[in-house]
Amino acid sequence: MIGLILLACAGTDAAPVADSASEWDGCADSPWIDVAAGNGLVCGLHVDGCGECWGRTDDADAAMPDRTWLDVELPAVTGLDTEHGCGRIDGGSLCWGRSSHGQTSMPDEEFEALALGLDSTCGIRTDGTIRCMGPRTIEDSTPSVRFSKIVGGIGFCGLTVEGAVMCWGYHGQTRLDSVVATDIAQSDDVIWALKSDRASAWWVDGGGALPTADFDVPDYRKHLCRGCFIRTDGSIDCDASGSASEPPAGEFSALVCADRYACALRGDGHLTCWGEGDATNAWYQVPGSYGG
Repeated sequence: MIGLILLACAGTDAAPVADSASEWDGCADSPWIDVAAGNGLVCGLHVDGCGECWGRTDDADAAMPDRTWLDVELPAVTGLDTEHGCGRIDGGSLCWGRSSHGQTSMPDEEFEALALGLDSTCGIRTDGTIRCMGPRTIEDSTPSVRFSKIVGGIGFCGLTVEGAVMCWGYHGQTRLDSVVATDIAQSDDVIWALKSDRASAWWVDGGGALPTADFDVPDYRKHLCRGCFIRTDGSIDCDASGSASEPPAGEFSALVCADRYACALRGDGHLTCWGEGDATNAWYQVPGSYGG
């Protein structure tokens, strides 16, 4: 979801891939099972766990290491230090790309899920607690409560096991006491929280959270992201304020949103991406015969 802004800065050396493995020479043409999108890039996983990225091809995060992946994540924010990606592998997790603040240095422990931020990476441990890798600002503000879901942007937000929404990172720790949610999503400084059949967007800063939008989410099934979500019948609904407001028709199993573009998985393993700008943009060009 998403109007793409790419920042070019002189003197920003990309860190080497955070693993000694070689990069893919190419995946077999097969159905897709997972997808991530952010900062002008899309990364997807095939049924055999092979991963590949498209869109921007000249940065450190544009090629996934040669591994069998369980899932893949990209930062939902556009900025200087967002050129990294991560995913879970058998027995642990692995990141690649820039490591300006140690965000690709993953500990030797298993995580239930990962979330990526501006220059940091957080994971949910098996007991629901959080561990973050990156600047001390992120590490020091990480809450000690248990979470069921975490999402990343400029900082991070999470859904506690009680349904409360908490955010941490560059703006310090913020708890949205008035929000008891069932799902959350994040992009940059905005957190999206689902409450019953309504979704609210909140701008998070050091002084708390400011409501910025509110819209209906009828027949919600899953995968809230920005102004879009998947309905119970598998179709995608996008609020007019969302950045990818003209979704494709059909039944979908997964949905991810970036900056003015989005991607969704169909039940048969086909993957389609859409959004603002020319349809020939590189991030809309899904490789192989399972695009569309």
